[in-house]
Amino acid sequence: MSILKIHAREIFDSRGNPTVEVDLYTKKGLFRAAVPSGASTGIYEALELRDNDKTRYMGKGVKRAVKYINDFLAPALCNQVSQKQLTISIKLLHLHWLAR
Repeated sequence: MSILKIHAREIFDSRGNPTVEVDLYTKKGLFRAAVPSGASTGIYEALELRDNDKTRYMGKGVKRAVKYINDFLAPALCNQVSQKQLTISIKLLHLHWLAR
């Protein structure tokens, strides 16, 4: 089952902090996930992409992350087979290195 569309947005987590929520569409429907950051983060966890704009949510906004997903990751992941997690992970790693 191929990924048809991916759309990210900024929402608020249970503590009122901005975080990313993503809708992923396939033939079978809509799948939604949010990724709030933990209260404590370890050295092996993913890095956050915050806006650092002190005029919005004390710099904690995630509009940069949303734009990165919608403009860069989503087009590259559409038409990928959603069940092939290793293939998608490799693609994401490749895209990460391209963006650097």
